Amino acid sequence: AIDLGTLGGPSSTAFSINDAGQVAGSSGTTPVNSPQRAFVWSPESGIRQLETPQDSFSLAASINNLGQAVGITDGEAALWTSSGSLVRLGTLTGNYSSASSINDQIQVVGDWYENHPESAQRALLWDSVNGMQDQLALLPSDSGWTHLFNAEDINDHGEIIGIGQYNGETRAYLMMPIPEPSTLATVAAFGTCTALVAAARNLFRAGAKNQR
Repeated sequence: AIDLGTLGGPSSTAFSINDAGQVAGSSGTTPVNSPQRAFVWSPESGIRQLETPQDSFSLAASINNLGQAVGITDGEAALWTSSGSLVRLGTLTGNYSSASSINDQIQVVGDWYENHPESAQRALLWDSVNGMQDQLALLPSDSGWTHLFNAEDINDHGEIIGIGQYNGETRAYLMMPIPEPSTLATVAAFGTCTALVAAARNLFRAGAKNQR
């Protein structure tokens, strides 16, 4: 096992690793009571802090194979370029957002709140073409899904997993693009191995611009 070190503080935590062995996480800094800061570690360069507003907390939750990381800073979903520069992804109508995963197509998923922490969290999807979208809004009103709480991960095919509410029951979901030019399908996995497939109104745009 390799000690990845810290940014000067007493501890650090790793959350994600890409195929090149780059690691994203969060570390304590100095002085001791300073907020945790997002970092990327690589075998070549060791640990380095990612751009963070002064006196703010930051955390890098995921890193793709382009060396781009996502997470949160200042109560807002964040994307860091491969050079460590910060891109604020904003929020929707609320006051809080957080990114949990990024794929190699530069599609980002996470969650947002209308009024953090009182309101319930909602799943988000971001790309450089469409900006930030509420994932539930991509589904027709009669899909049976009344709430998508959060999106945990997205792969390079644009397939998203998370937790939602289907017909009043909490269920894991898999949301995935399908080949038709303007449709989206959602497959919900149940304990009984049944599934729901619902046509949606919008297609994920996989060709998001590269923000290296």
